[in-house]
Amino acid sequence: MELRSKRIDATELRGIVRIASDATYAGNVIANAEDVRTLKDGTHVVRFSLRVRSSREKGAHKSPRGRRTVSACWHAHRDIMREIFRHDPDAFVGSMMARYEGELSFLARFPATYYRNAGSMARPIHYGALCECGTYGPRHPERSTDVEPNDLPQRSEFGACR
Repeated sequence: MELRSKRIDATELRGIVRIASDATYAGNVIANAEDVRTLKDGTHVVRFSLRVRSSREKGAHKSPRGRRTVSACWHAHRDIMREIFRHDPDAFVGSMMARYEGELSFLARFPATYYRNAGSMARPIHYGALCECGTYGPRHPERSTDVEPNDLPQRSEFGACR
């Protein structure tokens, strides 16, 4: 992912991730971050990824087949980005899923990424359902109530929806 911020450089970002990770994920989520450059207007450009120390602990992402990975899950990304935008509401965060041009853009667009297909057409599964958090998604786009566990796709032993 890429972060563009006048207030947050790679060192600050690692600190933000450490604090959020300690508070919610028992320190399991970590950031690989490097400063790419500083623009003429003072904006820091940081390339980063979120990982976990243990693929068996809270904050870990599973593959669509159910295998453990060291990638951070949807919930960890959400919580870390909330903290980034709390420190700099005007920051830009770009990823393969979405581009967030400030906190309002993040709040409007991020919930929909939960429902993106992380599997195949034959074996679809929501990106946000592939985690070790034990929590569920954002508010369902067509309803005003939270998503219930029964609303989420149930994975078979092969990681597909039933």
